[in-house]
Amino acid sequence: MTFYRLITAGTVEDNILRLHNLKRNMADALLQDTNLFSQISAENLIKLLHERASYIQ
Repeated sequence: MTFYRLITAGTVEDNILRLHNLKRNMADALLQDTNLFSQISAENLIKLLHERASYIQ
């Protein structure tokens, strides 16, 4: 069986999907580069996620 997810651009679902992909990519990048992960504080990471979330909306 094949399932397709149809998301209309500019909707809440579209924003959620974009934010989810952004966070996944960011987490993957941080976990792959241990030097980068050790250089960023939790507070700065949270600020970055909040700024990107408001940018997407």
